[in-house]
Amino acid sequence: MLTKTSRNSLLSRAMTLPLLLLLCCAFATRLPSHSSTPYIKDVALTVVIDAGHGGSDAGAINKAGIQEKDINLALAEKIKRLAGEYDVRILMTRDRDELAGNKATKRESLIYRAQMANDNKADLFITIHTDIQPSPDTKGFNIYVAENNTHFSQSMELGSALTASLQKTHTTDAELRKRKENIYVLTNTNMPSVLLTLLLPQAIPAARADD
Repeated sequence: MLTKTSRNSLLSRAMTLPLLLLLCCAFATRLPSHSSTPYIKDVALTVVIDAGHGGSDAGAINKAGIQEKDINLALAEKIKRLAGEYDVRILMTRDRDELAGNKATKRESLIYRAQMANDNKADLFITIHTDIQPSPDTKGFNIYVAENNTHFSQSMELGSALTASLQKTHTTDAELRKRKENIYVLTNTNMPSVLLTLLLPQAIPAARADD
């Protein structure tokens, strides 16, 4: 059982863990060096990776017919495959083309995603989305946080650490974003949580990111 001190130490190290460099490996050619990988060997991090949308909820669709839900799942699967290199325990909210938890509605699925992370006492929660490219000049990644998350300050630290990692190889907005609308999975998870959005060229928005 983790003590409060060891859990805080674990979270502190997690803020510098280049977890999203794993995501970059979906586009890059090699893993970061093991020697610079900060983790606690005797206590593996538990990270919930949420592949946004799924099943009847396709998300954004580009002109070639590529659906956001499929991109999100492919990236989540890539992260899980590579996470062993970092002694990170990855839990996925879905591992197939269905609403998370095989729920009947998007609302039920959102509730399941947050509850799953809470029930497993995850250390971090990262939800992955693909969004419309507002203009040809915009590309790369955006990261969202929610002020009403119970670990907002740590979510900010996590978002900043992930931004710094992503900026090494990809265009990434330096400013962490907040939406006025409630992002359910960020506000109802009891751990540092962020929403990562990859801008997809010429996407046609069929739905917004988790709300």
